[in-house]
Amino acid sequence: AAAARGLSRTRANPNATDPGHDLGTPCADLRPAVVVHTEEGGPPTNVGITGLADARGPTHVVETFLSQIAIERIRLLRKMGDKETRLDRYETQLNLVPAGELRDTTTPFAMASTVARIMTGTFLSNDARARLRTWMIATETGKRRLRAGLSKDWIAGDKTGTASADAMPNKHNDVAVIWPSNRAPVVVAAYLDASGHFQDTRPEDDEVLANVGRIVAKWMG
Repeated sequence: AAAARGLSRTRANPNATDPGHDLGTPCADLRPAVVVHTEEGGPPTNVGITGLADARGPTHVVETFLSQIAIERIRLLRKMGDKETRLDRYETQLNLVPAGELRDTTTPFAMASTVARIMTGTFLSNDARARLRTWMIATETGKRRLRAGLSKDWIAGDKTGTASADAMPNKHNDVAVIWPSNRAPVVVAAYLDASGHFQDTRPEDDEVLANVGRIVAKWMG
């Protein structure tokens, strides 16, 4: 989504004068995964699954610059109908989301809906949307997560997010867009809190998201 916002200005949601930011991780009490099915001409529909860069300069100039970026991004998200996603801090602080933290959070449905609007609506030009699609398909980290459970015959791209800190369990997130040949695109958002904090990401945690992909593939037939 950050990439889409940047494309809309030149970029859900990074680069130009709009550096890329991760949109954060979901609140702990929310369902960990949703699928959004986009039909031609209709709004995204939740069909279920449980479950800036370094700015340097005088401090007041940097703070003003960052504040304007945050305000603009929130306005764009709200304009797209996303009333859940929050952007309160900057990198790298926004990656610290322990249990009970509401800052810099979203919900799976909100994020999937925003990405669906970006990839199927009029928020981006056709050229910008094609560029974002190319970037998502080229994502290497996603091949071990949602996309690992999808049919190899489908075109799919994604944006992963990972966070690790002593104060919270590891975060394994993924938002994928699937372009089947015989139906409208499908967007999947899955957020996982691991069983604890680990120095390195664990394959078994990525495998949970791969299993979500398999559930989606079965649902899609």
